[in-house]
Amino acid sequence: ADIPDVVARGKKGTVRSLYECGLSNEMSFWTESQLFMLLLSILVKAATFFFLLVALPAEILDFLPIFLVALSFSWVVVLGYFIAGQNNVFLVLSFLAWPATALLAHYVIGDRFGHPDIWTRMPEYIISMALFLFVLGIAKDLVLITCRGINSLLSCLSRKGDTGRMHECIR
Repeated sequence: ADIPDVVARGKKGTVRSLYECGLSNEMSFWTESQLFMLLLSILVKAATFFFLLVALPAEILDFLPIFLVALSFSWVVVLGYFIAGQNNVFLVLSFLAWPATALLAHYVIGDRFGHPDIWTRMPEYIISMALFLFVLGIAKDLVLITCRGINSLLSCLSRKGDTGRMHECIR
């Protein structure tokens, strides 16, 4: 699908898939929002993260390395997805790395995950997973703000202009 068509279908609400809906939303948000608003948004998210970092007990934050391991496995499988010519088997396996973290947690953080039992630690696991996903969202926002700033500065060097390059960055 051509990127301008995806954005147009998204604005009309006639997208063909969930992926196209999310892509259209991201493209509209990151190209039509003011840079100052985007910077203010990331500052609020960063302040929220630091507040959560201070407010959450260390027992919950101990679970964060588990998700770094899952992310690294997921990236390796996504690399396999691209190397294998976008084979969907690899794409499904990249999603299966995340639930497998519960099985591999005791290798990463030791017996703490299973003591006294897994169900007692599950709320800590879920809260730390939500915090990790929040941090990944902040990292994505930082990358896209950087791309937006660079594209705004270099818009005169390309035939596509800053919007076309920004759409490519988002995609």
